[in-house]
Amino acid sequence: QGYTIEHNIVNQDNKSTLMLARNGRFSSGKRTKHIKARYFNIADKVSDGEIEMAYEPTETMWADVLNKPKQGKAFREFRAFLMNVPVNYDDDIERERTHPDQLPKCSGPVDVKTLTTIAQSIMPKE
Repeated sequence: QGYTIEHNIVNQDNKSTLMLARNGRFSSGKRTKHIKARYFNIADKVSDGEIEMAYEPTETMWADVLNKPKQGKAFREFRAFLMNVPVNYDDDIERERTHPDQLPKCSGPVDVKTLTTIAQSIMPKE
């Protein structure tokens, strides 16, 4: 669509996976012999130069925050990176600093019975 990709780099935090991708069947041992040839497509792409494989430590893989629970400092750092906010970002402080006209309007407390009724009405009947 008009873009040319110079380097297509796939970051991986598993060194065994990197070896399989770079060397294909030559890196497989007893535990990987069950992997069929069609799964070594990535090794073909690497050898053709279409993609590059690079090691990235688990601690710096920001996409992990989307599928692995993070806590404490790691959570705050990944949130800051993804949301472009300071590491010490606090919702309550930001809410106090924001003009009331720019805050979302709350309609009050939510009735659990009403929510249950709505949820049951949109769920498929068995």
